[in-house]
Formats: sequence, C-alpha cells, structure tokens
Amino acid sequence: MLGETVEGTTKVMGGAIEFTGQVLGETVEGTTKVMGGAIAGTTKVVGDAIESTGKAVSNTVETTTQITGQLVDSIQNNPALKTLTQDIKVNWLYNIISKVDIQRAEAVVRDLQAQYPDEDAATIAERLMRQKAIYGGSMGLASSLLPGVAGLLAVDFAAMTLIQAEMGFQIAAAYGFDLEHPDRQGEILAIFGAALGTNHALKTGLTYALRTVPLAGAVVGCSANAIALYAVGHAACQFYSSQGAALSSEAAAQTALAAGEDYLDHAHQQQVLMDQVLAHLIQARNPDRPWADLIPDLEQQHLNPAALAAIAAYGSTPPSLTALVTALDPDYAQATLCLCQAIAEGQNSLTAAEAAVLATLTQAIDPA
Repeated sequence: MLGETVEGTTKVMGGAIEFTGQVLGETVEGTTKVMGGAIAGTTKVVGDAIESTGKAVSNTVETTTQITGQLVDSIQNNPALKTLTQDIKVNWLYNIISKVDIQRAEAVVRDLQAQYPDEDAATIAERLMRQKAIYGGSMGLASSLLPGVAGLLAVDFAAMTLIQAEMGFQIAAAYGFDLEHPDRQGEILAIFGAALGTNHALKTGLTYALRTVPLAGAVVGCSANAIALYAVGHAACQFYSSQGAALSSEAAAQTALAAGEDYLDHAHQQQVLMDQVLAHLIQARNPDRPWADLIPDLEQQHLNPAALAAIAAYGSTPPSLTALVTALDPDYAQATLCLCQAIAEGQNSLTAAEAAVLATLTQAIDPA
C-alpha cells in the first residue's frame, strides 16, 4: 500500500530519490542534481504560469477588492456558505481564486486521467496533492535564507494560496464538476473555510485563515505550506466526493468545519515532526553547533512554535531521526523529503550526515 501511495511521486522525482541513496560522501556538482527531474517534471505538471501568476497576485492584494454582488448575495442567501466562510477574509481570497487559469487546471487533470485511466477520482486527487506538495517544496529554490542554509524557505501567502486554489479546482474536475460553472468559485471559498477557518489554523501558522487581510508579501513557513496544501486538498475531496453536501444546511456546514478542525489537529502534529526533521538536516550541516544555538536562526524561518520548543528542550539527547520520520504519514514524509532536498540543493556540497537524513526519509517513503 505504501509503495502504491508514492508510485506517482517517485516517478515525478525521477533520479532524485535514487540519488539520495547513493550520495553519501559525494559532492553535488550543480544545483539541479539533488532535485534532478523533480523540479522540472513537477513544474511542468503544475503549470509554468504559477510562479509568474503568483507574483502578479502578490502585487494586487495590497488593497482589498470588492467581490461581485452575485457572490455576496450567494453567501448571504446560503446560511451554510455563510457559516463556512465566516472566519476567512472573503474579498481577499476571492481575488486570488479569480486568478486561477481553469483551462490549464482542467488540462492537467485530463492528462492525469489519460495517463492513469483505471484510477478513480480519489486516487487522481491524491496525485494532484502530491504534485502540489513537491512543487511547493521546490519554490524555495528562488530564495536565499539562513547564511549557509539556502533553500529552507518561507513562501509568500498569495503564491501559496493560488496554488491551493488551483488544486481545489483540479480536484473538482477530477470528480467530474464543470470548472466553468459560476458555483465553483463559491465552493472553493467554502472549501478554504472548511479547511482553514478554525482556531486550529493558528497552531499551524496559517494566519490568513483569520478575518484580517494578510499583508502583501506576508510569508508562511515551508512546513505550514505543506500542511495548508494537504488541508485544502483533503477538504476539497470531502466536499466533491459528497457532491457538495456541506452547503445543504448549517448543520452540514458545521460538520465540515469540525472535520477540518480534526484534520488540522492531526496536521499540526505532523508539522511539529516535519520541522524537527528539517532541524536535523540543518544540524547535520553544522555538527559542531549545539542544538540551542540553532534556535535563533530557526525562529526566523517561521517554524512551528511547538517544534521550536521541542528543539530547545533537546539538550544533548535529541530524538533519533528514525523515530521522527517513522511517526510521519507517508504524504508528509514525502513533503519533508522534498523540502530537505531543496535545502541540500542550495549547498555547494552534500555532507555524509545530510545525505543520511535524505536516505532515512527515502526509506520511509518507499522501504522496498
């Protein structure tokens, strides 16, 4: 089952995972070798326009736009939709949702369905979520962060939200919904509300789920980015597999919110593990630095506060990397591997300790 879960992902990542097992003691000659075909392949699947569109969105969200009267009316006239969107800034989010290229989004889904004709909608949706997680991990290649630790990145809110919104539309297409129908945009708003419109969003650092307008250029930590992708993807699958039942009544909407809160509670636990694994990779690059000395640098990278507290308490006996990785779900292990590779890819060389971290993650994803 685990091998089936990651089959699509390992194909996208191409030689990157194979390289991980061989890289002990070797140096990385160029920045493309660690990620290999993963970045190019995944970017092609996701769509070449996402990065440029994300930059355009970042420039437009400094002021809140007024959304169409039709959508306002639909929210006011549908108690369930009003309940689901009460904890998100609808105008800001709608402004980003409206930027999604739905023709491109649908084309990606149709290509996957043609490639895997025997897979059902839920399996195609899982592939879409994994692709987005890989792409999200590779986004940091454009950023330089900690001195000597380029690649550990924080992602712009608007760019991340655009990727999530596109994924929501793609999952709708996987379940057979017409992306051109005007109801889809309201549904994507509802999905964001169900996924992130709870107090648990605070735990993961996803503050744009609140009623305040995010600052233009505001950033989110790399693990929070992965959590948000899977949370929205999970909510979209729940929504479209049930034919939008969450909009049938206020009670159904409350059930969807409760499901989103339960998911984020679990996702928060996974995020704390992810951040500790990332810290292990950074410590592997700096073996002579005590764990406590890493905290100030890690604090600047939007790591989860619970993870930072755990790392600060390590002392001289940190938990084993194997124990942390074993506790990760396969999807989150895959996202963590991609993030770790992005970090390693920013180095002039890969140390044996860093390669061991990557190999441990690879083994967790596909133990065969």
